[in-house]
Amino acid sequence: MEIPPIQELRNRYDIPGPIFGPRDITDGIAITSGPDGYKITAYPEMEYGYEGFTVTAQAPEGIFGDELPTRVETGNDKNTGVIAIEAVEEPEVGADGLTTQSMRIGPTPPAREGLILPGDEGYDIIEQLHRGVSALAEPIAETVGTLGVVIEPHTLQFNEPVKNTGVRSFEPDEVTLARRTVMEVRDRNGNYAKVDLDGSISEPLLPTGHWPNFGRDPLMVYRAGEAEISIDGEVERRPLDMDSLVAFAGLYATMRPLYREQL
Repeated sequence: MEIPPIQELRNRYDIPGPIFGPRDITDGIAITSGPDGYKITAYPEMEYGYEGFTVTAQAPEGIFGDELPTRVETGNDKNTGVIAIEAVEEPEVGADGLTTQSMRIGPTPPAREGLILPGDEGYDIIEQLHRGVSALAEPIAETVGTLGVVIEPHTLQFNEPVKNTGVRSFEPDEVTLARRTVMEVRDRNGNYAKVDLDGSISEPLLPTGHWPNFGRDPLMVYRAGEAEISIDGEVERRPLDMDSLVAFAGLYATMRPLYREQL
């Protein structure tokens, strides 16, 4: 089975650290792009956004350009709420027999980063990843076209849902697996389309009172969504129709092999 490029980069460059799930599975991604570069953050299974492996690329034409990145850095996004406590002096034993240790509270140490340049080992994976993402320009434009607008993708914001986030439903006998995808595409003129897609699943509690088993990787099906569209400064918000929901579900299926092996 072919390893997705994002997972292969994680296998090669990810930095060991405190996690809650296995690093050999990428459960979700976030993409932030600009006109001359982009950042992709990949989250291990069950991480819930606590820590993500990052690929930050400088690319002359951005994420949808034909030119390959000229410089790539890998690293980790850390939870900035974590505080490091370190010893600054050797312990001392006083006359009373008590041991004292001088401590200092400081910021979380910065994550180590790896630099990948053209010609370096591993750059072929960067090429594969870039070509895979840049090839999404046409499918994304076609999908956005179902909203009734024409936007040629120039920059992209994409947040893939983290799965298996079960929460109790408003219904007393149901549990909901909350899953969302948020995507925003902008063209060179600043026009944009932003969609918020709901792929949540609700199941009844088992007769024993236990939560239902949704499975490790349930099929992502969008059942509702909203769009915010801005053309020439005119903003419109409306719910998505079935054609758009089906189109975005197809786009999700196209993007998924970049980071997640088929189960």
